[in-house]
Amino acid sequence: MRELDDVAMKQEIMLEAYAGILASFWEYFDGRHIDPEHAERETTEITMFRKARAVKDSILGAQTMKEMNEIIGQFKLFKFYVEELERDGAA
Repeated sequence: MRELDDVAMKQEIMLEAYAGILASFWEYFDGRHIDPEHAERETTEITMFRKARAVKDSILGAQTMKEMNEIIGQFKLFKFYVEELERDGAA
């Protein structure tokens, strides 16, 4: 039962964390007048955004700490990527 509580707590935290990542991507796209849903070409930024959104959408389906740890690991990658965009003045 404790693992289920831990998973639920991590899910809540990760939903908020991924919302922040997605908001950073939206700021990036908005600043460049890009609609990632209807872009003419696939860029790395659009690919990363779509992957981050897919992972966020999978959070509530995670049932084990192993699954949550994978989601957390992917979050770290997305966070690093967005920080690099921001550092380069891109986001």
